[in-house]
Amino acid sequence: MNEDDLRLIKDLIVDTIAEYHCPPCQEEEWLTTKEFCKRYKISEPTLRAMRRQGQLEYKKFGQSYRYRNC
Repeated sequence: MNEDDLRLIKDLIVDTIAEYHCPPCQEEEWLTTKEFCKRYKISEPTLRAMRRQGQLEYKKFGQSYRYRNC
């Protein structure tokens, strides 16, 4: 593997990450799981239950979630 191969791999990674960029997150405030739990003083299991029950708006990006700041 040479420097050109590494540069190609890096470019592929950067392009892949760019596909998952969240434009709505720039327009509105979307919180991570930890941020949401801290701000609203709830536990992560409670937040997961609320998400499963459809009690709050969220978006999933890969394996992480973002929650609309209500």
